[in-house]
Amino acid sequence: MKIRRVALVGGPCSGKSSILEMLLKVFFGQLLVVPEMAQALLAGVMPVPGRDLRYVSQWQAHFQRAIVGLQVQAEDAWTIAAEQKGIGLLLCDRGLLDGAAYWDGGPGAFCRDFDLDRQEVFARYEVVIHLQSLAVRSPE
Repeated sequence: MKIRRVALVGGPCSGKSSILEMLLKVFFGQLLVVPEMAQALLAGVMPVPGRDLRYVSQWQAHFQRAIVGLQVQAEDAWTIAAEQKGIGLLLCDRGLLDGAAYWDGGPGAFCRDFDLDRQEVFARYEVVIHLQSLAVRSPE
């Protein structure tokens, strides 16, 4: 069985959580969700700027490195779970390149600095759904 990965991406208040919740209800038992790695790390693994330390760029570098490594491993492990359960769809709460939004130089620098091949990253996902916040789309 081919497992299809769909990455759901978007900034704050773009509706990702609402869409995920709705899709889980509509497609109950037909998909698995790979949770957001940044959220998991900030829930207790990594120190949080403003709470545990002052923000410094070195923290961002460590944080993004942790996310990239964990994202790849989590997606691959959830793929095994989907295969075992006979579920053909993995919905990823964020994709591997999401960290590029927080990286100086954008996606090109992000791929170079994390030794990622952009085409291989894109090939990990059947489709990427990018949600845009209403605040970005219609600031008025």
